[in-house]
Amino acid sequence: MVGVVGLYYDSEVSEEAKSSQNIFSEMAERLSHRGTLKEFQFELSQGKIHLGIINGDDDQHYLENHQQMKLLLVDNFAVDLQSEERLSKQIISSLRNPKAKTTPSLAHMLVAVGVTDEKQIRIFRSLDGVRTLYFAELDSGFAFSTERKAIWKIFPTEPQVLNPGWILSISKKRDWELIQVYSRSPSKISTKIDAEIQLIKLHDELARSFRNLSLTSKCGVLFSGGVDSSLVAILAKRECEDTLLITAASAHSKDFKKTKEIASTLSIEHKLIQFDFETVWEILPEVIYAIETSKRMDVEIAIPFYLSAEAAKEEDCKVLVSGQGPDELFAGYARYEKSYVKNGAGKVREELWSDFSVTHEVNIARDEKAIAYHGLESFFPYLDQKFSDIALSTPIEFLLNPNRNPSRKILFRDLARKMGLPDDIANAQKHATQYSSGSSKVLQKSVAKNVPNAHNLSKKKTSILVQNVLDTIAQEIGIPMVIGLKTNLDMEPTYRLLERVGPLPTRNRRRQSPKP
Repeated sequence: MVGVVGLYYDSEVSEEAKSSQNIFSEMAERLSHRGTLKEFQFELSQGKIHLGIINGDDDQHYLENHQQMKLLLVDNFAVDLQSEERLSKQIISSLRNPKAKTTPSLAHMLVAVGVTDEKQIRIFRSLDGVRTLYFAELDSGFAFSTERKAIWKIFPTEPQVLNPGWILSISKKRDWELIQVYSRSPSKISTKIDAEIQLIKLHDELARSFRNLSLTSKCGVLFSGGVDSSLVAILAKRECEDTLLITAASAHSKDFKKTKEIASTLSIEHKLIQFDFETVWEILPEVIYAIETSKRMDVEIAIPFYLSAEAAKEEDCKVLVSGQGPDELFAGYARYEKSYVKNGAGKVREELWSDFSVTHEVNIARDEKAIAYHGLESFFPYLDQKFSDIALSTPIEFLLNPNRNPSRKILFRDLARKMGLPDDIANAQKHATQYSSGSSKVLQKSVAKNVPNAHNLSKKKTSILVQNVLDTIAQEIGIPMVIGLKTNLDMEPTYRLLERVGPLPTRNRRRQSPKP
């Protein structure tokens, strides 16, 4: 949930610097769903920097004055004082001398901003990539934010991504550089690794990761009934006694039918939210605005997460825990098995690393934004650096075996059983979120019901129409680089969003009439 927003202007050359407070306030307002703004200002010799932390918990950030640097840390979870002090020293070391490539080993789920006595601004994104950070060079300064919509408000262009493990160093106008402090690479695989020893290592690191929840009063779990979310459920319950499993699905979906039974087997409280085509049409603009994209697959995945986060907020949950990660870490997709049969273990290892190395941008950014839109913190325990390093060092033969059933994610299923999950749940097969929840079918039906004459189209043409409709809504909201349809849609849900938050970039719009 916690977010960061910043604005720097070169006062010597910028007329905009005179109104920088108003511009900064407009940026921060775009993140108001994450909580309350706490603002900091620093006068530099060449300008001024506005920094803002937006969250609902003062423990999730702190400002320290160190020798030669003011340091602002933004954390997901409160840590003990000793770890906090060690973390602060590690970050200070990295920000003071980025090119030394010192490794901030404690930095997890974090963004840090440092302002040095040399009047330099340095921004660090931790290696796990859970905390997003975007930035854009302005005519005479810089803007950066946890979400792109804050930058879009003042500068309608596509911002750059600060990649995990990198520092953005800003000295003055157009004097900036990106410095890679730390990187990850595939772990070496030893042919002498024993499966049981590997299980013990995974067990210990995953249990440690879940201890982040020990101070949380109430936790929600994104629950689909598969092995990933079911293991999350029982481990979250051990650390956070008041744990609620939450499922959002359509009435005829697989998730709707099975999650209640599995939750009962696990003896954990469960809340089931049913959605239909009318619900989806009403929330569609909000979902697109929240996740900042109109790409169909992302919207379909985000719909149940958005609704689950909304329900978690109503139930006073503070954190929503996600089971994202095991498919990329333990070869859960069918395409990995096909590649294994055709190309061998080496090729699968390359594919796993390729997929995992971008999951922070492909999956986590979307999921975190859908959750944060309702003011909740998100937690991705499987992305813990030590746990994922061990997982990625596992021989492919421990993960895939076409002669077994199930044939994929074998070691992870063994881990789930070792940590207490019943055999039938550990072995259950699972479909992708958009199919198991029914969001893909319901979205298509929603479009067919709300676009004039769409009900007469074939399924193939309706499918093509869906993306065009999503782009039309995104264009009306003001998301840059999107071109929508010129058609007569029912845009009232979109207009209600715009009445509340206003459009993003300034552009001329023609208000479309609602359908007859």
